[in-house]
Amino acid sequence: MTRKVSVMADVPGGGVWVTGMGMDRRRFVRTASGLLVAAAGVPACGGGARDDVIEPPPPTPTGTLRVVVTGLQPGVTNLQATATRTDASQAPDIIDIDEASGIGTKVVNTGTYTVELTIPQGYNAGSANPVTGLVVNENATTEATFAVVFVVLPGTIQVDVTGLTGAATTGGSAVAQRTDVGGKPPIDIAIGTNGTGSASAEPGTYTVTYTAPSGFNVAGGVTNPVTGVVVSSSQTAAVSFAVVASGAGGQPGNIFEHGFDDGTFGALITGNGQNPTTIGWQFDTADKFRGAQSVRRNIPVNVNNQAYAFYFLLSAPQLALYGRFAYKQGPNFDNSNPIKVFRFLGPSFGTQIGTVMFNANTSNLVQVNPDQIQGSPAFGSLSPNVPGSPALRPNATRGQWHWYEFFADYNTSNNIIYKVWQDDVLIIDGVVPRPSLGRVGTVQIDGTFNSINTAEDVWYDSIGISTQKMGVPS
Repeated sequence: MTRKVSVMADVPGGGVWVTGMGMDRRRFVRTASGLLVAAAGVPACGGGARDDVIEPPPPTPTGTLRVVVTGLQPGVTNLQATATRTDASQAPDIIDIDEASGIGTKVVNTGTYTVELTIPQGYNAGSANPVTGLVVNENATTEATFAVVFVVLPGTIQVDVTGLTGAATTGGSAVAQRTDVGGKPPIDIAIGTNGTGSASAEPGTYTVTYTAPSGFNVAGGVTNPVTGVVVSSSQTAAVSFAVVASGAGGQPGNIFEHGFDDGTFGALITGNGQNPTTIGWQFDTADKFRGAQSVRRNIPVNVNNQAYAFYFLLSAPQLALYGRFAYKQGPNFDNSNPIKVFRFLGPSFGTQIGTVMFNANTSNLVQVNPDQIQGSPAFGSLSPNVPGSPALRPNATRGQWHWYEFFADYNTSNNIIYKVWQDDVLIIDGVVPRPSLGRVGTVQIDGTFNSINTAEDVWYDSIGISTQKMGVPS
């Protein structure tokens, strides 16, 4: 009897094949252990004939994508490209690129690809991106080349303006013009009423020109425009200007007004009646607040309570008086000790009844102190006390002119009324007790220096004495 059976066998190299063949008992031999095996001379499972073979899938052919990036600077991280197959559907391949060499490779299936570089921060593409139509063949390398361009990050020009008051509706405006290369458009900088404005600017050298808002003028002695302003990548270049109010003030002193433009000290004299040039004061045409010239003197090191003052003698003593002056210090002036810059005295160089003092020891730029009132000790002092007034400190006059106006009123019984304006902004407004009546008969300009540690210059300009507020002259 012959039966047809199916036999499955492993195929070398993987997979199986199945065959059907007629079998009878004569084709098998029982072994001692009872196992049936094919008899000798009988082809096992049909003699090797392979019917209905299930073949294993062939291996997928692959090639290599190589990405080359040029133009990289040190510091780039996580540089990658994405390869997307366009002739078949499969997941994109991510190619990691070595930042030092700019090269990345990856084995991918053969086919047609689009490769797109992820441009690193701070760079622009310098060549086509993505690159399309890249054919990857089996066991071959296909290259995608990219160029990137390093972008220089911009810097900032910041403009700071001092001297603005509550009357200002804007802080003015500034224009920055690049000067190290031509053809660059000007940069407009709007300035707020807080006195600050800024704008982005590409690295380079600029000239910054400031325009004061309505009701204000650029203060005398302030450089405008400012040239040679260097802007560096990701850095801020600060430029400063100062303004003074115009309009309400600006009148000359009705008792005395002198700006040194005529090359003399006018009615100003030393304590022994001499010309102030005899004690070291000299005219300066190169550095002045306004007009043709100012006066300047060098203050030597280790001065101890030394005066280089000059004076104006009033023909009639006053119970209320205004004094106004422009003041500037050298760039390294030592403000570590009190400096008396302006005084009201009694008649004929009499007792000190009011001093405008730069007192760094109290961290205030201006302080008013009665000093002495008809031989009595000082009864108090005032520091800036007007809300919202400028918080300038002693070093603010280093290398920069500022206006000061001082008012003292001795008409009130038992009190002295003191006021001080800085750049025509009221900063001190108060009362100091007094033991007895005082009258102003002498005005002292440039008082005493308790001590300084560096030899430096001081400047004065536009001295005014008046019975009414003068403000800043136009």
